[in-house]
Amino acid sequence: MTGRILALVVVAACGFWAAPARAHPHVWIDTTTTFLVSEGTITGIRVRWKFDSFFSTTLLDDFDKNRNKRFDGKETAELEKGAFAPTGRQNYFTYVKVDGKLLHGLKAKEFAAHVESGAVFYSFVLGLPEPVDPRRSVLTITFYEDTFFVDIAPAEGEPSRFDGDGSLACKGVVAPDPETTIYFGQVHPLTLTVQC
Repeated sequence: MTGRILALVVVAACGFWAAPARAHPHVWIDTTTTFLVSEGTITGIRVRWKFDSFFSTTLLDDFDKNRNKRFDGKETAELEKGAFAPTGRQNYFTYVKVDGKLLHGLKAKEFAAHVESGAVFYSFVLGLPEPVDPRRSVLTITFYEDTFFVDIAPAEGEPSRFDGDGSLACKGVVAPDPETTIYFGQVHPLTLTVQC
């Protein structure tokens, strides 16, 4: 792993930060969230990240060893270990709450990475400890990296999707989270709330 990607991963995963005057995003991620629904309850969340062009190039330079603009199985495993797994220390930048209570210890599974039009995409699934009925409980996801070196926001156009039976009347609503601030109290990260 080269020094530049190691530095970004350390900053993102371990929470180191620069002085307020110098701190600003170095990596931009657009997220698309798919709620996995079974018999009307949400059982898991599939998250897709799209990286900005600069960081996508960095990931390709460091992990696409054969320079074919895609990640084979071995490269994907190295990418997961070196540039994705460390984000688990910050909940994969994906904070899931049910009725205002943060779900702790969610583990990512089914990690995959691909390249499309020069952009690197990650996808992974967060299984919920128990199914959530969105008609009876409020499920929210807030996306952020608390040092503001990584800027995460729901993708424009279609930030959320629903996959499974009993989800036709559901939608995701995006708004700033008034209860959470990052970057020295100056930024309210965006929250996705399920409404059915």
